[in-house]
Amino acid sequence: LAVILAIVVGFGVLGDKRLLASGYSNENAVYEIGRAKTEYVELGLPTGFFFLYMYASSPFGNLGNQEAYGNVSRGSLADLVYFTILPDFVQKRVYGENYRDYFPSILDYPELNVSTGFAKAYIIAGYSGIIVLYAWMLVFVYGSMLLIGVNYRVAAGAIFSAFMGMMVFDNMLVFASGFLQPIILAVVPRLSFKNMRLI
Repeated sequence: LAVILAIVVGFGVLGDKRLLASGYSNENAVYEIGRAKTEYVELGLPTGFFFLYMYASSPFGNLGNQEAYGNVSRGSLADLVYFTILPDFVQKRVYGENYRDYFPSILDYPELNVSTGFAKAYIIAGYSGIIVLYAWMLVFVYGSMLLIGVNYRVAAGAIFSAFMGMMVFDNMLVFASGFLQPIILAVVPRLSFKNMRLI
């Protein structure tokens, strides 16, 4: 518990220094950015607790912003596939170097720039996009687990658990570095060279 508290407090100290270096004059600018209530500020808790709350909740707030500002259903089915299912190197090939500028999120504050892994799907196709992405996640995860040998299922489970946890911040399944790991675990153990398995 003491280690966790030390990490949270340290996180706040580093966050405060980063905000000061970014040009904020107020030492506790995090309260202004996160619109903290006066009662909370008056408690005098270290800012790390508010940073933790803000980083955990702002992706969902930014996702909600898309609906509030009507930034929904802006693309086609092809866009949905390219941006939420296929790996990012395909997006870059089809849409060019500035592919990240397509379908931007409307952010509450520029400092809080993540909107969950489902934001892009929602912006492109609304709730249907979220359903399609969720269905693809289930197919990808369970399909990969069926293809991965028993000896590697614990490693695959760890990888997928990390992916799903990080979906709070971004769509991990489109990053080539993440997308390829389960495929490697499914394919490489089946390969052999002169009757010798690679792993």
